[in-house]
This record gives sequence, C-alpha cells and structure tokens, in this order.
Amino acid sequence: MARSLITSTDEDLQSDSGGVLFSIVQGEQLEFPVTINFIQNVSLYYTFECVIMEGNNMYDSPEKPSIAKPGGIANTLTVFVPPWRGVYVADALYSRDDLVSHDSIIYIAMSGYLTLQSIPGTDTSWTVYMPNVVYVRFDKSLSTTWSVQPTAGANVYGFIELSVKEPFGSRFERVWKPLRGMISFAYSPTQLN
Repeated sequence: MARSLITSTDEDLQSDSGGVLFSIVQGEQLEFPVTINFIQNVSLYYTFECVIMEGNNMYDSPEKPSIAKPGGIANTLTVFVPPWRGVYVADALYSRDDLVSHDSIIYIAMSGYLTLQSIPGTDTSWTVYMPNVVYVRFDKSLSTTWSVQPTAGANVYGFIELSVKEPFGSRFERVWKPLRGMISFAYSPTQLN
C-alpha cells in the first residue's frame, strides 16, 4: 500500500466555522444562548466555563488587537444551565426554567412556581425544549476596569472562549471549546453617569 507524505494533509478531522464576534455597548447586560450540538442534555453534570481576556488595545485605535494584554484582566462569565428535574411528577413544585421529561418529550417551565394543575403538554406554562442550550451572561460591568476604555471613535476588544468539560468519573474526561472569538465593547455616554 502506497503512503503519502506525513506533511501532505488533505483531510481536516476537526473543523469549525470560525471565531465569533460579540458586539456590546459598554454597560449593557445581556444573556446569549449557545447551542451545544454534540451534547443531548447539557444539564447532566457537564462543567461550563466562559472567560473574556482583555485585548492589548491602544487608546482611540480602530484596530483589533491580535494578542491579549500582558497582565490584562480575565473575566469569568456566568454560564446558566437550566436545571434538570427528571421525569415530571404531578405533586412536585416546579420553578421557571426547570426541565422535565413527560411522555418522552422534554419541556421547560416558562413561568414562576407552577401548580399541580400545570401539566406539560396541556398547559402553556410549559413549552417543548431542546436541552442542549446554555446561556452565557454578559454582566454590565465588563470592560469597565480595563486599562483602555472605548471612545466615540474606537471600540475596545477582548478574547472570549467557552469550555465544556465532561462529568467527573468518565474514563477519559474530554474537554471541548465550541465557542471562541472576540468581544467588542462600544462607547456609551450613559456609562459615564
């Protein structure tokens, strides 16, 4: 059997569609859903970590930095995962965002505390849900302590990455990084008040 040179690669075993760019006005507080396609239920003991690293920004420069700021600030973001409550039980009390399975369908609670009469599939307080979504929360104070602040003519940038780790006890705990890219913070006149 003929073999090709080890350096002649023509098959990419891992690929992605490229980095993302989040654009946020300084002081906004947002929650962004991220679909994790390779996990069926993210609520089952996976560990999520999302970090923003301050970029090596230059004052009033429209250029995106290509490296992180040496000694810059790293912010760990909250990653919200809807809580998995298992099979629906009629006399249990459920809260908003609780996930349950009922008649082999997964539902999410859409409102506050649900009563005994609220049955998934028959009550609008529940909606069908794909449990492979996590929610990355961007706090309003992000970038406010960075060494360079945005101006009316230039944004500041950081680098963002979401990491997913398999539950403890796996024979080989895998770690994936399904989201990575840059985050841009734009100038906000109300941020100065």
